[in-house]
Amino acid sequence: MADLDSLRKKMRAEKEVKQKTTNFSDRASSRFQNSYKDLSEDSAGINPHNFQNNGIQNNTNVQKSTASTYHDDAQNINSSNNGTNNVVSEQAEYYFKMGIHYSYLNDEVSAINEYKKAAQLGHPKAMYEIAADYSDIDDSILGYDPSKAVYWARKAIENGEYDGYDVLSDLYVEEEKWQESLRALEEGVKRGSLLCRQNLGEIYYYGDEDYGIEEDEEKAFQILSSADWEGEYPVAYAILGHLYSGFQEIVKAKDFYVRALNYDPKDKFLKYYLGNLLVFYESVRDYSRGKNLLESSANEGHPGAMNLVGVMYYNGEGVPQNTTIGMNWLYKSAEKGYLEAMVNLYRVLKDTENDKALYWLNRAAQAGNQDAIQIKEELAEQERNARKSAYNSGWSSSNSSFTREGSFYNKDSGWIKNKVMRILEDKLTLDRGEAASYKRIVEDLGADSLDAIEIIMEMEKEFNLTIPDSDAEKIRTVGDIVSYIKSHT
Repeated sequence: MADLDSLRKKMRAEKEVKQKTTNFSDRASSRFQNSYKDLSEDSAGINPHNFQNNGIQNNTNVQKSTASTYHDDAQNINSSNNGTNNVVSEQAEYYFKMGIHYSYLNDEVSAINEYKKAAQLGHPKAMYEIAADYSDIDDSILGYDPSKAVYWARKAIENGEYDGYDVLSDLYVEEEKWQESLRALEEGVKRGSLLCRQNLGEIYYYGDEDYGIEEDEEKAFQILSSADWEGEYPVAYAILGHLYSGFQEIVKAKDFYVRALNYDPKDKFLKYYLGNLLVFYESVRDYSRGKNLLESSANEGHPGAMNLVGVMYYNGEGVPQNTTIGMNWLYKSAEKGYLEAMVNLYRVLKDTENDKALYWLNRAAQAGNQDAIQIKEELAEQERNARKSAYNSGWSSSNSSFTREGSFYNKDSGWIKNKVMRILEDKLTLDRGEAASYKRIVEDLGADSLDAIEIIMEMEKEFNLTIPDSDAEKIRTVGDIVSYIKSHT
C-alpha cells in the first residue's frame, strides 16, 4: 500500500477526477488494516448461502488515460492565454493540472515543481499540496520544514482549501499536541473538508489512546454518514461498509465496499469483505462475483477467505462439490490461526476423526472463540449426564462399562481411551480433548522424564496392571497407551 503522504499528494486530484487507481494510506492504513483483521471473525459456519450478480468497476486502465487528459487540459489552458486579466489564474490552473499529470505518472518531483509554481500564483489546491509535502517528515521532496508547511497550510485555508487543516493536524501530532490536532480536524470538518472528516471518523471508529478517544462506532457513523462522499476517500468508504454491515444495511454496505475496492482492486481485505456479503446476503447476492473475489483473496493469503472458500467446496455451494479441496482450504485457514475455520474443522471431523476434531475445538476455545466454548460446555454437560445415568443404573448391569468402583473399564469400550485422556490432561494440565490419540506424550504434550514415569505409575494403578520398563519404553503416543491397556486387561 502506498503511504498516507503519497495518497494526500493525489487527494486533491480526486475532486477533479471521478475514477482513478490508487492505493491506501499510511496513517489511515495503520488503523484501516487493523480493522480488516478485527472484522475477520464472521459467522459463516458450514452452511454458506447462494450469490447473485453485482458489478464492480474495473479501473485498471484509468491511470494513463487520466494523466493524458490532464496533460491535454493543461495544454489547452496554456494555449488559451491571451493577455487578459485572468492570465494568472489560468496559468496557475495550468501548472496545477500539469502537477496532477505528473503525479499520475508517478513523477512526484515534476509534480511538486508544478504545484509549487501554481501555489505561488495563488492556486489554493496547489498550496495544500505544497503544505502536505513540507509536512512529510519521511518523504518530502522539497524538504521537511514545519514552518513552511504551516505557512502554506494557512494560505490554503485562507483561500478556501480547508484540507489545510489536516496538514495542521498532522504537524500537531509530530509535536504530540493531541488536543490541538483534534481541534484542527474538527475545524476542517466544520469548514467542509472531506479529508478531515475521513480522518476524524477513523479516529472515533478505531479509538486512539493518544487522543484520549475510545472506540465509538456511533460517533464515527455520525461523522462519516453526514457527508456527500465523492472522490478518493477509500478509508471512509471501507469504514462505512463495516458500519452498515454491522447495522444489517447490506445494500449500503455493499455499495461502500464497491467504492473502496474501486480505488484498490487488488486489496485482499476488501475482496474478502465484499465477497462475504455477496455470498451470504440475499439482498446483494452475486455468487459468481463473490466466489471470484473470495478465491482471489484466499490465494493472496487472507485466512477468512480461505475459510469461506473451504466451506463452499466442502458443501458444493455454487461450485462442484470437492470435500478434499474444501478440507485443504479449511486446514490452511486454521493453520493461520483463523478461529472460525478451527470450529468448522471440528464440525466436519467429529464423526470420523474425533481426536483431531477435539484438537481444533480446544485451540479455538483457548483463543476465546465463543462458538467453541459453547460446544465444549455442551460436550461437558453430555458427559456429566452420561456418568450420572451410569451411576443411577447402579453400574450392575452386565452391559455396564464400569465396575462398581468405577476404576475399571470394559476393554472393548471407549471408556479406556477417555480415562487415559483424563489422566494425561490432569497430570500435564491440559485442556479437555487436548490429549488426542495421535499426540506424542513428550514431544507434543510436553511431558518430561519424571512426568512419563508418573504417568505409567498412574496407569498401572487405575487399570490394575503392571507395565514393565521394556514395554514402557515403547510407548510414544496417547494411542500407544490405550492400545497397550486394551491388550493387557
